[in-house]
Amino acid sequence: MIKLETRDLSYSYHAGQAILSNISLEINEGTITVLLGLNGSGKTTLIKVLTGLLRPLKRTTFIESKDITQISPVALSKFISYVPQNISDDTDFAVLDYLTFGRMNTIKFYSSPKSEDYKRAKAVAEELGITDLLTEKMNELSGGQRQLVTIARAVVQDSGIIIMDEPTASIDYKFLNIVIRYIYKLKQQGKTIVLSCHNPSIPLLLNADVVVLERGKVKMTGKAREVLTLQTLCDIYGCDFIASSQLPYEEASLLPIER
Repeated sequence: MIKLETRDLSYSYHAGQAILSNISLEINEGTITVLLGLNGSGKTTLIKVLTGLLRPLKRTTFIESKDITQISPVALSKFISYVPQNISDDTDFAVLDYLTFGRMNTIKFYSSPKSEDYKRAKAVAEELGITDLLTEKMNELSGGQRQLVTIARAVVQDSGIIIMDEPTASIDYKFLNIVIRYIYKLKQQGKTIVLSCHNPSIPLLLNADVVVLERGKVKMTGKAREVLTLQTLCDIYGCDFIASSQLPYEEASLLPIER
């Protein structure tokens, strides 16, 4: 069982300015965990530590009880794939070629993708409903299309853990619906998903686990539908929330994944 965990994790960009403080988490295989919190709460920093982009202190972050600082980048890429928050729009790679970048951890140095790599890329594209984009250039896609392609590339990588930084930011409801349902499908396939977002409706729709960060510390954890009460949301975001049943209008929502 692949387990991602931190033990008393702290991280600072500059001496004396802790961004993360004493974070201990256990993320089990086949689960969806959503990181919530205000801007500046430490969500992106935690994601970069979990993916190995930022190097934590030794013996604080582990995959299958292995210290992440002792795992080579190539080996780590077989455990974890990453969907960044900011996706470059200046590359002119064709989408199909871009998807095969996810296979780089299986391709020998100076070698090119093989037929099975393209086959895997096309299979994921079909699964996500983006086969019509395969011949398009990345810099010609809309933001939502680019987000789907980047998620597909992470899946093509065939790692057990997929970590996404704000995958639902700045996309319309059409793409939001596709993304959250695909995330749930990945969970059903046995993948472990960690993602950050600002919208508390996302973990509620997914019936996910949540980790609420506040000023670099864990404020609370638990099942979204149990801990994200109206009072909790008020405490997290510092503003008032009311139930949709109390609104003077009918509020629309995407259909929940689990009812």
